[in-house]
Amino acid sequence: MLRAAGLLLFVLLVIQINLGAHMSYLIDKFGARIFKYHMTLGKVIYGLAFIHPLLAVLSGVRLLPSWAPGEFYYNFGRMAFVLINLAVLAALFRTTPFLSKFWHKIHILNYAVFYFVAIHSWGVGTDTRIFPFVIIYWLGVITVTATVVGKFYKLLSSSKVSA
Repeated sequence: MLRAAGLLLFVLLVIQINLGAHMSYLIDKFGARIFKYHMTLGKVIYGLAFIHPLLAVLSGVRLLPSWAPGEFYYNFGRMAFVLINLAVLAALFRTTPFLSKFWHKIHILNYAVFYFVAIHSWGVGTDTRIFPFVIIYWLGVITVTATVVGKFYKLLSSSKVSA
């Protein structure tokens, strides 16, 4: 169950990040229902983000960061857990006056969450190195990286134009 939750979490994060990164385009093509899907998927991912470490703790993994031998890759999962909580809180309170101006900048933490999860799953996960999951893993890393590079390229291009 622990492995299944982790694997599903990874795959759904890939989908979620790509949905979020292209939300304007997708809403134009499919309407507001794509945003509702994005919100529902986010809740599923967040549930898995709680279930996975809970199952790990129940199987004997420590919850707090540790520099003990063999804990290095677990720490990336722990950091991802903290960051996903911050990103979700930012999304939940995005309409409050305090966060309405910059919630999106905090929500971008999901990119870091993905990479921390990817490092964690490569170092700890048993499925990321076996067929067919190794293909899913690398397709996910490549797609999210292409999405992130595209977003930053677009951001840099638009800032050069306005300068």
